[in-house]
Amino acid sequence: MTTAEFKDLAEAVAALLTSLAILVAGAWAYWKFVLQMEREPRAEFDLSAEFLGRQDGKWLIEVSAHIANKGKVRHRMTNTR
Repeated sequence: MTTAEFKDLAEAVAALLTSLAILVAGAWAYWKFVLQMEREPRAEFDLSAEFLGRQDGKWLIEVSAHIANKGKVRHRMTNTR
């Protein structure tokens, strides 16, 4: 095998490996962000209301919200009213 033939073979192998790497990266990105939906926030909300009783003819109610971030996306909450 001559130097020119070896150079052509090495370039072909490098091009093949580059193409394969691009396909693997694309498949990984599709799997990660489309199939697993990690681009979407996964916050779970749990709302509860508890009736405490009556005072002056009106009901007293305690309302609570529990928020859990189950995903990998950061949530910034500025107003919880």
